[in-house]
Amino acid sequence: MRSKFHALVMVTLVGLFLTGTSVAQIITEVPNGVAERVYFQYDVDAQVTLNSYAVAKVTSQSTSTWPDTSCTGTMVGPNVMLTAAHCHGDRKTAVFRAYVSENNQRMESFNCDYLLHTWPENDFAVHWCFANASGENPGDKWGYVDFEFDILPNGQLNHNRSRDFVQPDDDIYSIWWNPLTDIGGDHLLYSEGQITDIFAGLWANPGGDPCSQDDDDKIGIASNVWGAGGASGSLQFSSITGRSLLAPLSIASADAAGGPSRTTSSLVDMLDYARIWDARVENPLTPPGCKGRLGPYINLRALQTLWDDDIRFDTNWSNFTKYLGSLDKNRNGVVDIQEDLESAAGEGSRDFYYFDFNSQRLNVQGAYGPSASVNWLGHLGFLMIDDLRSPDQSEDEGLASPRLLFHHTGLNLDPTSPYTVLVNSRGSEAAENSLRVCMEECQLEDFGTSLRDTSFSEFPAGGDILLSSHSQAPALIWDVIVSTPDTVFDFDTGDKRRIWSRRSGPPAGLEPAFIWPQGRTVGRGVDWAGIVRDVRRDGEIEFSLVTHLVPIPYDTVDICFYVRGVDGSEGQQTGIFRIVSGTTNEILFDIEDDIWNEVCLEGAEIAADGSELMFGTDAAPGFRYAVDDISINIGQYIKEEAPQDGEIAND
Repeated sequence: MRSKFHALVMVTLVGLFLTGTSVAQIITEVPNGVAERVYFQYDVDAQVTLNSYAVAKVTSQSTSTWPDTSCTGTMVGPNVMLTAAHCHGDRKTAVFRAYVSENNQRMESFNCDYLLHTWPENDFAVHWCFANASGENPGDKWGYVDFEFDILPNGQLNHNRSRDFVQPDDDIYSIWWNPLTDIGGDHLLYSEGQITDIFAGLWANPGGDPCSQDDDDKIGIASNVWGAGGASGSLQFSSITGRSLLAPLSIASADAAGGPSRTTSSLVDMLDYARIWDARVENPLTPPGCKGRLGPYINLRALQTLWDDDIRFDTNWSNFTKYLGSLDKNRNGVVDIQEDLESAAGEGSRDFYYFDFNSQRLNVQGAYGPSASVNWLGHLGFLMIDDLRSPDQSEDEGLASPRLLFHHTGLNLDPTSPYTVLVNSRGSEAAENSLRVCMEECQLEDFGTSLRDTSFSEFPAGGDILLSSHSQAPALIWDVIVSTPDTVFDFDTGDKRRIWSRRSGPPAGLEPAFIWPQGRTVGRGVDWAGIVRDVRRDGEIEFSLVTHLVPIPYDTVDICFYVRGVDGSEGQQTGIFRIVSGTTNEILFDIEDDIWNEVCLEGAEIAADGSELMFGTDAAPGFRYAVDDISINIGQYIKEEAPQDGEIAND
């Protein structure tokens, strides 16, 4: 054990290197992916662009206590944000930003409060960010990121394999906040690099004296990704999957202008080894030099605020002590306090819900039958339905009673609105035809009606969704969509952005589409639009904005949308809209730069087994245009072709 004097000196050095404690400024931005505005990635990497919307500048509201404390935070759920514990445990303001142009940003602020932190043994802090005045959760609106973990079919985190995802020379990147004095103002920066060491010394490593790195386990992760002042708390992502590998940043370059040096922990190590001490007292093992920097490890003030709003982590208030110790006691890859609070809060009420099994924080909110489990193909999740047939049985004889596949009880549906459900499944015809859905306070025996050619029309408040099957045959489900029939596809929520791809066919998350803050109402705040680019392979036009998931429960519809050129081209260019649904309907339309025009495809014939909407262009190479506010209008067709109550659309 070191002397008290040694402990005091060490924490002072830590304070110097943990650059979130004072904001260093980059004199000039460094281009080519070193430390440049993330705007320059908008036209390069669609996943980086989407991740950037979930990143915020995080500033302490109690500036008299912690002056000049600004770090980077990243949303990992509708309300949950991660940052570094050394950025101080207090109320925060999180400012999200998106670039309309190189020097023109749209920003929105949310109030946050910390839930727990692990200082000084580790450097992990979990915050709850509250909805805005319109009731929109920051993660629902701006999006959230997921972790690069290996999750077994039983839902358990495979620590060793997840740790093996972090290897020397792997390409990674980070999105972080910092002011740029040569340009002026605050900016989101993009920095790429490689992992250089996976067994680095770090004061935030577990083990030994909480304020020393000399006796800790050598499991820190070092990289040559550029870092400086506001980078503290930022996550680092796999360049291949776009999912976060590394925990909130602890140490960056000590150079005032920044430099290619970072050290932090892996996320999987942090969930396994980080510890929460007693919420009511300071850590009794903490040397004097570390005391007094932060508040209690568990923030009872924030939990009380949520408790009063009926977002209750437990049925018994005194059970907050269950969060002492490790962060993920049930080892499912989600921080326990996040899992409990999100289960209590349910989903934010909205007109469009997208469940694609790619997000573990969403997967743990569902219940699954004994013959259904979430499996992973790389970073893509899907619901696998087991084969119940015997080895010598070739025919699907069916089941006398339905088997549970998936049940989610926290949708918070609007009791005054009808909803449409679409399930994107793959399997035998018998397996697909046997899928059943229930959307109310339902039990397994209330299995509803077949998913094929049917559409529910009304549900009670607080309704849930339950999928079941009478088939013995195997199948898989890529995703489930719940939406109101009058949903406008405006790209303005995380769910409405994630359904779009740059390729035809499921799953949507394989090649995300380019989506920029170029929507129709951007002058009144942030508003996103899908971006269509000229893409050709072997001379053939490729459609670069595609979704196969829009539920259309009618045989004939009008589909309308708005388009505008965004690349400064002079004169008119030509765009293509195609809907493939049994038959192919297509329309060509003119596009003018900086002028929004409405385009409608009238009388489109829609097959009952789903549809695929596709946007492309045969304009000059490099041409781009924006698409926004896609609406599906049944209008003149509803009287003769509207489905009956109790029906649901199926893909």
